This record gives sequence, C-alpha cells and structure tokens, in this order.
Amino acid sequence: MSNDGLIDLARSVDSITVGIRIRRELGEISALCDSIARIGLIQPITITPEGVLIAGFRRLTAIKQLGWRTVKVWVRSDISTELQMLLAEQDENMVRKDFSPIEQAHMFAELKRAYEDEAKEALRARPRDAHGHLAKNPDSGSLGGSSRRAARAVTGRNSDTALTQVLEIERLAEDPTIAPAVQEVAVAQLSALRKDTPVLGPYAAVKKAEALQAIADALAAEGLPTTFEDELLRRRQQLDAAKGNATIMAIAKAALKRANEVRSRKGQLSAVPSVGRQAPHDPNRWVPRALVQIVKDTDYWWLHLDPAEVGSTMKPDQWEQFEDWVHNAVEFRNAARPFRRG
Repeated sequence: MSNDGLIDLARSVDSITVGIRIRRELGEISALCDSIARIGLIQPITITPEGVLIAGFRRLTAIKQLGWRTVKVWVRSDISTELQMLLAEQDENMVRKDFSPIEQAHMFAELKRAYEDEAKEALRARPRDAHGHLAKNPDSGSLGGSSRRAARAVTGRNSDTALTQVLEIERLAEDPTIAPAVQEVAVAQLSALRKDTPVLGPYAAVKKAEALQAIADALAAEGLPTTFEDELLRRRQQLDAAKGNATIMAIAKAALKRANEVRSRKGQLSAVPSVGRQAPHDPNRWVPRALVQIVKDTDYWWLHLDPAEVGSTMKPDQWEQFEDWVHNAVEFRNAARPFRRG
C-alpha cells in the first residue's frame, strides 16, 4: 500500500462530493455504463479523505446512472489545496476524454486564479532581511507568469491568448447588456467551440460583429462630421471585404477602437467644421513601392517643423485631418505588422 493513500472498497456513493469541476460536457457515457455493468469498475474513483472528488467524474456519473450505492475509491491524502485538485482533474482528463475548447478555457481561468493566489501567498510569506527588503522569490511562480503557466498546464502550450479569447466569446454570449446582433454571433460561435472548432475563426467572427455594431452606433450619433462618417463607412467596407481570420481580426480591432473613439468624442465633434474632405469610395490600389517613396520623400519631416508653431497655426479642420492621418497610419502599420516575415 502506498503511503499517500488507501483503497476503500465500499465507499457510499452519496458521500462523495463533487467540488470544483471544470468539465461540464461529459460526452457519450453509455458505453462506459455498459462496460462498468459488465466487468465492474477497473480503476477506482479518486477522492480526498473528506470525500471530495478529485478524478473520475465520468465514472461517478456512470455508476450513479447504474444505481450503485457503494463504490471502490482511492483515497488520496496528499491532495488538499484547490490548485492541486485542479491539476489532478486536468491530468485525469488529458489521458482520457479531452477537454473541449470551452472546458479548457474554464480550466485555464481556474488554474490562473489558483496560481495567482499561490503567488500572492508566497509573496506574503517571503522573509525580509534586516533592512525590510524582500528575499529572493521562491520557485512558486509570479503573478505575471500565472496566465502562461496555467495555459501550459492545460494544453502543454503557450496558448493563453487563445484560451482568453474563448472566455471572451463566452462572456459576450452570456452578457444580457450586449447588443443582440453581437450576442447572436457570440452564441453561434460558442456552439461551434463545443464541437472542438479551432478558436481563431469564431473569435474573428465575434470581433467583426463587435466592430460592425460599434460602427453602426457611432454613425447614429447626431452632428457627426462628414470626415468621420466617411471614415467609418470606409472601415465598414474594409471589414465586409476582409478575407482570412488574421486580417479580419486586425481590421476589426482598428475599426472597433476608432468607432469607440468617435462615440466618446460625440460632444466635441459638432464643433469640428467639415471642409468637404471625403475618402474615395473605390480607391485605386497602390503598389507597396508607392508607400516606400512617400516615406522616403517625407523622412524626418518632424525635424523641419516647430511643434509650437504647428499647434498654434493649424486651423481646426487641418488639425483634425492631421490627427486622422496619424491615427490611420498607425492602424495601417498595426494591421500590416502580422504579415511581416523574419
């Protein structure tokens, strides 16, 4: 017998408590029920001495369906903290039924919180020297690394970005304050994730819906100058025409940010005169060397001008155009950056 636990051959099924559970979708367990009914429970369910389930949720569900009153269990006395139990459940299911993307995201969120709590506790417990300075950090991780540690524990990869995206889709799907058009897309994409769909496509679809809704809300503002209206319409056109998840996400992110900026400045926009500046509705495509030439011809322009003079002499519409030019240049740079090679 191991020194970290013992076998209980007749534990009452009703005495087993299901505590922290990440798995919500059990999958098909009829075959498991048939197997247990025929040959019994080969591998015991694992619990704490207090009767809290650690591993074997599907097996416990199956024996309950079979009407068992008692079950063979492995009582582990070396697993007590919330973090240890979460890791035990993750290990249990990595080698049996894989977590769905949504379940992985839930596990990630719980582990991240547990790692953060562990790091905070370690920080409080760290000794101080004679000057009151904290000693070197022990090997308990850091708050900043909790997200990456949790992702690696769940998937074996640095997948914290994707797991966070799943949680964001779920939040939008369940938040009653979200616009119906956005929530409808989020609900549909959450359903797709339950079928093990890769995260990038659903997330791009949700961000596109968010951006289109933000653009529509901004366009509905009263007193919106023509320059802003044209810009928002252009961004909506770009978003509708975008192909590929990475491109959609980059354009949606920039459009969402800009639309929210326009909405937040609604009270100031009516004071900005419109001089008839309009973006081309069907702009001719330039080859990349055109931008290279523009950058070359205007290189170091900021060294040839005095900021105080520019700020004090530019008319309101000229300044607005300048700010718009700078903003869109940065957004274009951000959208192009993911496609850089090397």
